Amino acid sequence: GPDDAKALVASSPDRVRALYQVRSAEFSKPEQVHARHILFTGDDAEALAISTRGRLDAGESFADLARELSADAATRKDGGDLGRFPRGRMMAAFDEVAFALEPGKPSGPVKTDRGVHLILVESREPASQTPFEEVAELLALEILREERGDEAARSAANALIAEVAAGKPFVAAADALGLPVAVTPPFGIRETSVPGLAGVADLHQEAFALGAEHPNADRV
Repeated sequence: GPDDAKALVASSPDRVRALYQVRSAEFSKPEQVHARHILFTGDDAEALAISTRGRLDAGESFADLARELSADAATRKDGGDLGRFPRGRMMAAFDEVAFALEPGKPSGPVKTDRGVHLILVESREPASQTPFEEVAELLALEILREERGDEAARSAANALIAEVAAGKPFVAAADALGLPVAVTPPFGIRETSVPGLAGVADLHQEAFALGAEHPNADRV
């Protein structure tokens, strides 16, 4: 529970911080911009973009002009609204301009493979990182749940070993304990993994150590 999580953070902060570092990408938010664009296509695309930029400078609304003129059917009805996006989502030339623009000031013509764009950045959100302290207890709870799951799995496996050692058939013992039994396809001694279980070296070695006289493992 929450108290156990707090205790783990207090007693083993380095352990919890290690999980935070492994999963740091989850707690990082890259720089983003909220932008609109007007797309022009065809032979006169650049000339149209220049004349439209003049209308923007004269005070017309970027969104209204996008609804009137943009060749991008997906965003035209929303006034060219592209929503928020990080670097790398758009084409390189578009990204370069969008992340350099001052919010509220439209760009000049920007050429991409799609045509010629005018871009307006509505707002910019800087990169941010959720502090360790804000998520430490949640991470500690995850560690505790995983530990308890591992303990329960090991306990069930040991119970199965005991039932089999007492003479109960493997599958029947597993069924009685509510444990699913999977059957792998054949695999050879030179293979590096057990089919369906990837590279579990200990299990692979154990499988080839067993035989007709001793068909069941006696350890987890």
